[in-house]
Amino acid sequence: MALVWFDGTSLRVGYLQPGGAVSEHAVPEVNAHYLPLVPAGGRVYWVDPAGTFVPALGHWSQVVRYLDVATGTIGIAGAGQTVFLSADGRELFMSQTATTLTETPVTGPGAVRQLTLPRGWYLPGGDGLADLFSGAGLATANGIVVQSQPGPGPAGLVLALWNPARGQVTVIGRARGIIGAYTPPGARYSLLALGADIAWARWLPGGSSLIADATTGSGYLVDVATLAARPLAVRGRGAVEVNYTAAVVPLGHR
Repeated sequence: MALVWFDGTSLRVGYLQPGGAVSEHAVPEVNAHYLPLVPAGGRVYWVDPAGTFVPALGHWSQVVRYLDVATGTIGIAGAGQTVFLSADGRELFMSQTATTLTETPVTGPGAVRQLTLPRGWYLPGGDGLADLFSGAGLATANGIVVQSQPGPGPAGLVLALWNPARGQVTVIGRARGIIGAYTPPGARYSLLALGADIAWARWLPGGSSLIADATTGSGYLVDVATLAARPLAVRGRGAVEVNYTAAVVPLGHR
C-alpha cells in the first residue's frame, strides 16, 4: 500500500512494508494547505489555495487537485475550497463557498449535483480558511457536518448534521470543532470526535493495524490486537518523515 503526505512543498509517496519500512520519493512541487489529504479510488485530493482560472465559473478560483498514485498524474477535479468524501466513500464533495458545494461520483461517469445549505448554516472550512479546526469537511452516515457560523470562535460553535435529501438539519451540540468521523462499513451511524486534534492516526486496510503519532516524528506502525508498535523507517533520497497530512492508498499487488 502507499502512503502519501505533504511536506510543505511537495507531495511524498511512500510504499509501506510489513515491518514499518517506508521507501519514499517526492513528486513535483504543489500548492496545498497543510491539512490531511483525501484518499479515494487510487487518488489523493487536496485544495490548491493559489487556484487557477476555471472556465466553467468564468473567474479565478481555488481548485481541488488530485494525484493518481499509480501513474503519477496530477489533475484538477474541480473548483473548491474544501474537499471530503461521503461516509461510504462513493461520492466526492467540493465546496465552492461556505454555503454551496458539489457532489460527484468518485469513480466512473455521473452527474454533478449542486447543493446549497439551509439558511443560517455553513460548511466547516468553507470560508476559504485552513486551520486545524475548520479546514476540512466531514460527512457521516446521517448527513454532512455543518456549523452555525462561517468560522471558528472563542466560545465554539453549534454543530449539526444536514441531510441534503431531506433538507433536514439536526443539532448535535456545541464544540470548538470536530476532529474526525468514523462510519463502520455498511452502518447507518457514525462516531464523531469533538475538540482539538493533538495527534493523528490512519487505519490500514483490513483494520488490524494503523499508523499513528502524537509528536513531530514519523509515527509508528501499530498492531491493534497486541499494541506492538514499530517506528516507521522512512528511506529514500532526501527522505521526509510521514506527518498528519498522510493518506493511505491501497494499491493491490505491487
